[in-house]
Formats: sequence, C-alpha cells, structure tokens
Amino acid sequence: MSDHCRIVCLVLCWLAAFRMEASEPVVLLFDNDVHCAVEGYARMAALKDSLQEDHPYVIALSCGDFLTGNASGTISQGIWPVRLMQSVPYDWITLGNHEFDYGIRHLQEALAPLSDRILCCNYLSLPDSTPVYPPCTLQDYGGRKIGFIGITTPSVPNNTSSAYFNHLTFGGNHCTAIVQHCVDELRKQGAQTVIVLSHLGDHSDPLLTSRQLIAQTHGIDVVLDGHDHSLLPPCRLRNKRGKRILLLSTGSGFRYIGRVDLPRTGKPRGRLVPVTDIRCRNLPADSLLAEIRQQLEQMDQTPVGYNPFEELASGSRDNKNVRRKETPMGDFCADALREGTGAEIGLINGGAIRAGLPTGGIRMTQLYGIFPFGNTVSVVEVSGQTLLDELNAGVLQLPQPFGGFLQVSGLTMEVVMQPTPHVENVRTTDGHPLLPECTYTVATIDYLLKQAGNGHLFQPRRFVQESCWTDIELLRSYLQKMPDTNDNRYHSGISRILIR
Repeated sequence: MSDHCRIVCLVLCWLAAFRMEASEPVVLLFDNDVHCAVEGYARMAALKDSLQEDHPYVIALSCGDFLTGNASGTISQGIWPVRLMQSVPYDWITLGNHEFDYGIRHLQEALAPLSDRILCCNYLSLPDSTPVYPPCTLQDYGGRKIGFIGITTPSVPNNTSSAYFNHLTFGGNHCTAIVQHCVDELRKQGAQTVIVLSHLGDHSDPLLTSRQLIAQTHGIDVVLDGHDHSLLPPCRLRNKRGKRILLLSTGSGFRYIGRVDLPRTGKPRGRLVPVTDIRCRNLPADSLLAEIRQQLEQMDQTPVGYNPFEELASGSRDNKNVRRKETPMGDFCADALREGTGAEIGLINGGAIRAGLPTGGIRMTQLYGIFPFGNTVSVVEVSGQTLLDELNAGVLQLPQPFGGFLQVSGLTMEVVMQPTPHVENVRTTDGHPLLPECTYTVATIDYLLKQAGNGHLFQPRRFVQESCWTDIELLRSYLQKMPDTNDNRYHSGISRILIR
C-alpha cells in the first residue's frame, strides 16, 4: 500500500471515530415533581425511544414526587405511576417526600417493582444509620463510567407524617458529608462523571438546598433537582473548589423533560424539552395510559357538583399562597370540614390543598386533584390553649410558605409578625374571644391529629368522632350544597386571617 493510501485510510478511520464520538454521547433524561401527571410518561417513553435511534446510551431518571398528586395516584394508591415508570423504563430514581404520604409499608410495597433502581443516600435506618436503599451506583456505558447518587430532602419528617419515622432518619445536618462520601467513593472506583438526583429544591428547604449542596461539595458534575417545583433552565454554580457545576430542574407536572448530554470530552450540556414538542410513538406506555384514561373517564361521567365561585378557580392556583395566608380555597376547604362534621371549628393545613376548583360542573377527578392524599377526618375536643398552640405552630415559619399553615373555619385571628410570628385576637365567628380554659370541637384531618403531620400534635384531645369521613366525601357533600350563583362568600378579600 502506498503512503498516500495509508494516509487516506488513517484520515477516514479518524473521521469515522470522530463521527461516532460526536454522535454518541450519553444522554440523560429526567423528570421531577410529576405528581401523577401520567400523560407525561408516554412522552418520556417516546423521547427515550427516539433518541435511542442515534444514541446507544439514553438514561431515564426521576428526581422524586411521583406517587401522589391527583386522582390517578389516589385511586391506584400510586400503582399506576409505578407501572408507567416500568413501561418507559426508568433506569434510576430517587425518592421525594411525597413518596412517604401513604406510610413506609405502602412505599415499600408500591415501589417494589422499582426497588432495584432506587438510590437514596440519606434515607437511613436507625440505630446504625444503615441506608434503606443503595446510596449510589457506578455504571459503565461503553467504557464511560458514570456515578449516580440519590438524595431526598432531609426535611421529610417535617413535610410528611413524622409519626412514620421513629426508627428512621434523613441525615439532618450531615447530608452534605454523606453526599461527599459517596462522591469520593465513586471517584475512587473510577467514575469519570458524577450525577446527583436531588430532591432538595433550590431555595426553600431549611436544612439543605441543591445550591448549598453544590457550594459545599466537590467532585459532582451535574445536579438534577426537584422538590421546589422550580422551572430552572440550565445554570452553572461554583462548587467548593470553584468549579462550575450544572444545575437544572423541570418545574412540575411533566410540562418539561430535562435533557443533559454528556459528551466524551467537554462539559455536560443541558436543556429543557417541552413535552408538547414530543410526539407519542405507540409504545407500551401509551397502551397502559389508554387503560388508565378509560377508568378515569368512567368515574367522571356524571358531575358531582357545581362551583359558581370564580375566586376558587383563579385565586388558588398558587400552591404557595395557601401555605402562608388566607385564600378563598383555604376558606372553602376548612368550611367543608366544619360544615360536614358539625364541629365548631374546621382546620386544614395548606399543604393538604393541592389545586383550585374550576367554575361550572365539577367532576370527581377534579376533587381528587384538590385532596389527593386520601386523608380521613375526625372531630376532637381540645382546650382553647391547645388550639392556640397549634395556630401558633402553623404561623411560626412565616413569611416562608409552610405546609403546616392552618386555614380556618369558625375562627378569625390576627398574625403578628414581630418579634416572631404569633397569633393574637383569636375569636370564634360569634365574636367571642377564644378562651384557653374552654373546650372546643375541632374537625381536621388525621394527618394532623394522628400522624403529627408538619409537627402538629393537638395534645391533649378527646376524639368525639374518629376517622368517620374522608376529606373527599366532605368536599363533595359541601360542594353539592353550594348555590347556583356566586353569593360572594369566597370573595378574595381578607376576612379570617389578618397578617400584620
């Protein structure tokens, strides 16, 4: 072979190798805070399938909060989302705080089909802090070694039912050290790239956010984030050693799918893909989704009530507001509990209210969108002092949104922000002051009464009617008593909780 032919062959081989390397990066696809927006799984499956035509390694990831959120999660107790995730299929998953909504046993049973794909470095069993699921994993994709670490919010016991976690911990103030240990171990094993599946959120968690995790560690390349429902386009933040680390989050409800390309050389590149840009491909996820749609449509054949109040639709879509101030939807839900049980006072924590109520005819699945957690409701007798303690506990974190902020019915009160947030001038609706020594009947969800949800205790108390209703039953019953026209009872002004 002549020198000229050898040179041509070498150039052609080099060009072929270059094309292979350029066209075959590892591609990561991820979601966060889907909250049972099941239609998105068909889009995730389609995007993964289409990319696999050109890229041999397309990895589907979840950053948590997929088991609960609307009718499809409540009716199936999270089984439908899990089946859809299997059909995609997902490769690696971390847990969100809402995976714990139905309790530890249910989490283990519902997630059993995905158990070999779950990573969570700070979900630990006491007394020896043994990880319940593997904290991390190292995978080889065509000679490229990539490490994945999962972490959930250390505030899980505060965001969910703390009674579930007597023998468990979520790392507390040690989470950064736990993650750094995982990073170091993965690097020792030869990881060329380290990805964190995070359910920390970028701004609200009092113990650790994704931004703080980046600033306090080194060796991480990409953080895929969830928990705060932030729509966070790709950005680069400096880590402990000054290196810029890629951070992004897709918002919530499967409006976007996150994509990160990991080239063999160069920095990871990220972007958010609108699900409306993705065409379904008649994959197994589509068939399963058709079955789910059919069951939901059967449930919705007959309206369950009528809503004439525009304020419940337009004034309640911001999930943050109901966690930090009175809202029309908060008033409506608290009224439903009080009116339906006959109690003197109705209380509902803002974190239990997940959606507004559209005007016009209402379908059952829309009620499940408001109360997706399947809570039961009880009536208890408590002292005025106990009630004051719980109202104060609900406002303590203001002005930050807090799932334990209590929306009220049968009461009015003022929240004084200085020196620390506290309640004053608490009165019943007949204008009488709430007296610490008197006894009152209170209707609220068992999440607060029995599971110490959001840190509420309601002690001491006596059950008058225990777990006699579901929140959905009371909401439906109250809705059916609504007038056909708006009588302004849920106007957008402040009538029950004045913050000053």
